[in-house]
Amino acid sequence: MQYNLTDKLSDQQKNDVTVLLKEKASSLLQYPEWVDATQPGKKKLFVTAYNQENVLTCYALIIVRWWHGIIWFGPVCSDLEYLPEFITNTAKLAKGKGIGLLSIVGFWNDEIRNAISEKVQKEYCISRKNCVNAWATIKIGLLQTEEELFSHFSNNHKRAIKKAVKLGFTVRQIQQVEDIISFSKLYNEMYRKRKSSCR
Repeated sequence: MQYNLTDKLSDQQKNDVTVLLKEKASSLLQYPEWVDATQPGKKKLFVTAYNQENVLTCYALIIVRWWHGIIWFGPVCSDLEYLPEFITNTAKLAKGKGIGLLSIVGFWNDEIRNAISEKVQKEYCISRKNCVNAWATIKIGLLQTEEELFSHFSNNHKRAIKKAVKLGFTVRQIQQVEDIISFSKLYNEMYRKRKSSCR
């Protein structure tokens, strides 16, 4: 694999990253455009790994603050078997850029976390922290009818939806940067109020 760390992606790399992220249904927090819009001015580093056929197999976006780098809900790999090696190489590359602490907020099961830990701890001191309020991404099949979708919700969610409709709540696709920023602030505030963060 060919590993690379850069502070700016080429147009070809951007295309490759978009294809991989869509294929793996990845978190918005790994999309460069999302981070640009929601956290303007943050220093970003991008790590890519291409195989011998020049196909992007792994990618991570690292947000940097002073000497601390953080990867939110990544890295993203076409095959989970690549993760331990990719994370080890990402740590090496990040260290070379002056990052002293690399935090990875992942979403993997214990088997994958253990494989990552086993590989990475051969070269680096690591600590693991489990989050009681685990983050989750919910996928909803939008090809179902409204009634089919509604039938799968809990009674509490059905009541909340009915109340929102009665209050005039509407849903629309976000297309403007200002809307993304507003949504991000609202979303972050919701999680702060719920105290749904790892401690």
